[in-house]
Amino acid sequence: MKSIIVKTLVLAICLSQALLGLELTEEQQNYKKIFLLPINWTEGAQDSLEVSIPEGYRCLQPTSMWVTSSLFEFIPVNEEADNWSEIITIERLVGRKIKASDLSQGICSVIMAITAHANVFLNSNDVTERYITSTLGVEYSHLGRKEILGMKCLSGPIDCACIQYTVRFNDENGKERAVKKIGEFFKTIRVYRTP
Repeated sequence: MKSIIVKTLVLAICLSQALLGLELTEEQQNYKKIFLLPINWTEGAQDSLEVSIPEGYRCLQPTSMWVTSSLFEFIPVNEEADNWSEIITIERLVGRKIKASDLSQGICSVIMAITAHANVFLNSNDVTERYITSTLGVEYSHLGRKEILGMKCLSGPIDCACIQYTVRFNDENGKERAVKKIGEFFKTIRVYRTP
C-alpha cells in the first residue's frame, strides 16, 4: 500500500509541476514515473495502459509539454539526446481513432524503409472485446549502429497508446542482453481498468 501511495504522490507532483509549467528538478528526473494512457474510455469501465519509466531515466521533452504533447522519450540520465544507448518512447494518440495494428504496421514500414538489415522477429495482433493489442520486435542497423526495438500498441475505438523500447548493442552477447531487458520492461506494462 505504501508503494502505491508513493507512486501516486510522485506522479501527482510531476503532473502538478507540468500543469504549472515548471520543470522537474534533476533529482525528480531520476524518480520512477508512471503514466496512465487511455485506450478505451468509451463506455462503462475505463481501460488505460499503465507504463512505468524506471528510475535513472530522464525525459527529453520538458515536463511543461507533458499535458499537451503526444510523444515522450526517456533516456538514461547520464546520456545525451543524440548519443543514447537505450530509449523508451511513449506515444499517446487521444481521440484520433487509430488502430494499434495500423500504427504498429506503419512504424514497421518506416523502419524497413530507412534502415539496413531489418529483421522482424515478432509481429502479432490480439483482438479482445475492449481493445486491440499489437506487438512488434525488430532488429536493424541505423546510422552504423545495431538496434533492437520492442513495441506494444493498444487501442480502443477512439484512443491509442504505443510504447517503444529501443536498445543499441555491439555483439551477440549485447543482443541477448538487449532482448532480455526489453522483455523485462514489457512485463511491467499492464492494462489498468477503473470501474
